[in-house]
Amino acid sequence: MAVLPLLANPAGYQACDWDLSNDPAGREHWMDEFRKHADSMLAYAAARRNPPTVEQMAAMRRAFFAELDHLRHQPTARGRLDVLSLCSLRDRLLLEFDIGDPYVDVKAAENRAALVLYPDVVRRLDDVPADRRVEALLVGMVAGNRFDLGSPVTAQEYAASGLDFFAELARVKPRPWWRDDVDALAERLGPARPVYRKAILFADNAGADAVLGVLPFARHMASLGVRVVVAATDHFALNDITRADLDRVLAEAAGMDAVLAGQLKSGRLTTVGTGHTHPLIDLADVRDECAAAAADCDLIVLEGMGRAVESNWQAAFRCDSLRVAMIKNVSVARHYGCELFDLVCRLEAGQGRSIEG
Repeated sequence: MAVLPLLANPAGYQACDWDLSNDPAGREHWMDEFRKHADSMLAYAAARRNPPTVEQMAAMRRAFFAELDHLRHQPTARGRLDVLSLCSLRDRLLLEFDIGDPYVDVKAAENRAALVLYPDVVRRLDDVPADRRVEALLVGMVAGNRFDLGSPVTAQEYAASGLDFFAELARVKPRPWWRDDVDALAERLGPARPVYRKAILFADNAGADAVLGVLPFARHMASLGVRVVVAATDHFALNDITRADLDRVLAEAAGMDAVLAGQLKSGRLTTVGTGHTHPLIDLADVRDECAAAAADCDLIVLEGMGRAVESNWQAAFRCDSLRVAMIKNVSVARHYGCELFDLVCRLEAGQGRSIEG
């Protein structure tokens, strides 16, 4: 594993800026959140086609809850306590008790459903006037990002009625968003001024998020001549898309989209695994292949609340950075001073650069 070479200050980098050991109220919230989510997660595991045994799930639950209780009272017992370390704990126990991917079936179903819509989505986007297309692409990204089974609010929504991508498009909050650099991004990714040569895009959820949000955005950048690397987890993490699933989705989408097919064939659009097993991302600990792919990028895109807000919100980069997300957790919204379902499009210049220049 390696340090992402795009970090401006690797020695001072901290993936998560929210230290729960110094925040009793925040710590209580996340301990309760992880306990509740564990039951939801194991329910998905029990419902899949090849479920773990009842004994495996019960043992994993007992071990996880015991660790959470220990950390509740001794928050520094395992080192720094933050959401990333809690995710790492949960993921380690899923592997230790051989639970497997709780969401494997639901992700596959959502990928299939999204692929059915993909041709219509890219056709509509291609018909949007060039000066409005980047905004339309971003609306699609945040709409798709609502498919998140790690957030209690959106997980309950999905359990109740599934996800209707076109309905989500219609209810995206109007601009200006909480963090709104849409116009600045549109200028840099418009047909008259595609200023980037290569971008690495860290993708979030499977289904509508990856297929109908991330892929059209990556496709647009590649159409401008930008070399695009889409990075995804190598191992299962909540309902995040894995690199293997991403490659399968790309192959199927390319069969319906000559533009995407050409980008894949030419190497203009490629994928890479991050080496991670959790929905947040520590950019000081990525696969060597991911670090190498990022080395000559002049844009990094962090998509989703886990990668762009709960981790890496304060990270500084040598290149320009774009964070795109929907805020789907009440405590996260409170901590960062926004509202539930607020939207993020935050474009920042790399160290020594300016967005205008």
